Amino acid sequence: MAAIEKDGRQLKYVPEDLKTAKNADDIPLWLAAVRQNSFALEFVSNDLKTPELCLEAVRKDGYATTLQYVDKNLQTSEILRSAIMGADGWRAGYVLSLAAETLKTPELCRLAAQKSGGALASIPDALRTAEICRLAVQDEGFYLKDVPEELRTPELCRLAVEKNGDAIIYVPNDLLTPELCLAAVQQSRLAIRKIPPYLRSAEVWHTARTVTGSGVYSNSKFNHEL
Repeated sequence: MAAIEKDGRQLKYVPEDLKTAKNADDIPLWLAAVRQNSFALEFVSNDLKTPELCLEAVRKDGYATTLQYVDKNLQTSEILRSAIMGADGWRAGYVLSLAAETLKTPELCRLAAQKSGGALASIPDALRTAEICRLAVQDEGFYLKDVPEELRTPELCRLAVEKNGDAIIYVPNDLLTPELCLAAVQQSRLAIRKIPPYLRSAEVWHTARTVTGSGVYSNSKFNHEL
């Protein structure tokens, strides 16, 4: 009992038939454990888990990763929204990957993409709207890879390479322009390796050799390779 009060994860070592015993406050051990440490939810049997308990655990967990211990049949929109809201950065995408498909609403998908572009990979194709795709690319240009081909517009591709020059590799061939290639190497000189040879103009080469900033190698060996 004392061990659980200090660290709820110690519930792992409590025999199943004792987890329902109550503490001095008349609270079952399994509930006291989860309230002390949300990750103790992993060691609560499914027959004791309720949507209310799972919501309490997700809200308590600052990273929302306890959702991995919530069976899909216990998930609710409230639990998912709370998990996404509480997720730290990229974890919003992880949270959405754990969600039941039937609960992935446009609202929740938009919220996840707004917090982490990585969420786009877990959003059903039918819900990958232009707005949601833009939110994902705004977060990180490389997520252009998860944008449906028909939504990869010149404007979105430009945004992607300005965020991450290497995203040029995911730009459709018919949208590749000298201007876009230049924008890519201006963001990262290494992007030149992803640009088709026929678009590596003198200006692009010169920029790749001289630009400073994100993704730059300053060593002379790399300059020689360029």
